[in-house]
Amino acid sequence: IDGGATHIKWCIRTPQGKLVEGQSPGANRQLLEWEPYCAHLDAAVNAALAAAAVPPASIERIGMGLAGVDRPEEIDPIKRWARTKLSGLKKIWVGNDALPALREGVGKLQGIVLIAGTGSICFGLAPDGRTVRVGGWGGLIGDEGSGFWIGREALQAAAKMSDGRKKETPLLAKLLEHVKLDKPEDLIKWAYQRKGDDQKAAVAELATVVVALANDDPAARDIVKRAVVQLASHIETVAQALDRLPGSKRGISYAVVCSGGIFSSGTGLLDALADKLYEKGHSRFTLVLPTGSAANGALLLADELGN
Repeated sequence: IDGGATHIKWCIRTPQGKLVEGQSPGANRQLLEWEPYCAHLDAAVNAALAAAAVPPASIERIGMGLAGVDRPEEIDPIKRWARTKLSGLKKIWVGNDALPALREGVGKLQGIVLIAGTGSICFGLAPDGRTVRVGGWGGLIGDEGSGFWIGREALQAAAKMSDGRKKETPLLAKLLEHVKLDKPEDLIKWAYQRKGDDQKAAVAELATVVVALANDDPAARDIVKRAVVQLASHIETVAQALDRLPGSKRGISYAVVCSGGIFSSGTGLLDALADKLYEKGHSRFTLVLPTGSAANGALLLADELGN
């Protein structure tokens, strides 16, 4: 399971070795109470079982990379839930959703992974297993450069354009078209009547409009440019922290796996991020997109590290 705030993507490996994939509504553990959060996990597991036509007791291994989950007090209850749900489990792995993306992207848990989906977080893993984490503070405190951050910046720009505090660009009309509204002031009801994960997902979805307009619209281009600066800062900070670990080699090169919805629409933002890092003198980073799904990465981690 690759459990993001917007989507829970899952894959299930049948006894014949076939991978069946799909997705369910997402959830972030930090935004939901325990019961509603478990309901999202339950729905995803049920959907996977139904798609593969296998009973719950036949599942031997499960891997779950989950947004907002990476500390023992968050991991342990989910492991207990999984063992209750799937009575035949022999191996289980649970961790932050960044780790399966890294495993899938470079074939091992070593290097740097940047997740920019609804939220943003960057993880670094040293060869000896020590970890560094930057970001992942949520939309109220952080998540700079994420889909939610970009969408919120776009809404703020739209409000200023409507007021006359900012020169109007096509971004305003495109946002209204995307959410099927006639007037800018309708954005107030559209945004504030949503709560929790639903609000975050709806705002994050606006990032697709912003990224698509970035080449031609100055307001959208400014938002994307600032997002790239923030994401580059995540990568730089993680690398510097890895350098400072006792016994580490300073200045070594890193493969940086870039995963999440912000990167999934094409390589435009990835290229802009690479250019920003190179402009700042960081030739030590090679940015890569995962070749497979992070859900499959979670399954591989269950095979390799599950207990």
